[in-house]
Amino acid sequence: MQALEGLIFLALVVEFLTTVFKRLVSDRNSQLVSMAIGILLCITYRLGIFAAVGLETPYPIIDYVLSGIIVSRGSNAIYDLIGRKGVPVRNKGKRK
Repeated sequence: MQALEGLIFLALVVEFLTTVFKRLVSDRNSQLVSMAIGILLCITYRLGIFAAVGLETPYPIIDYVLSGIIVSRGSNAIYDLIGRKGVPVRNKGKRK
């Protein structure tokens, strides 16, 4: 579960950094910058969404790169994927 929380945190970091870089680059380039940041962070911290949900691969770099692309889409994309997989995510601060 820590890996999923790490991926959500990375997605938030990527969203923040992308909004900073949008001032410097065009919209198309900001998407590329966002993907590059997401991939770089996932590789650096060795966080992969597929391993986090139990899908192991003999080549973890593939998991990191694909996870970086997913992370570059933002935290909403990760929540959507986790929700479809049926993995419970702790929602701190909100109670039902």
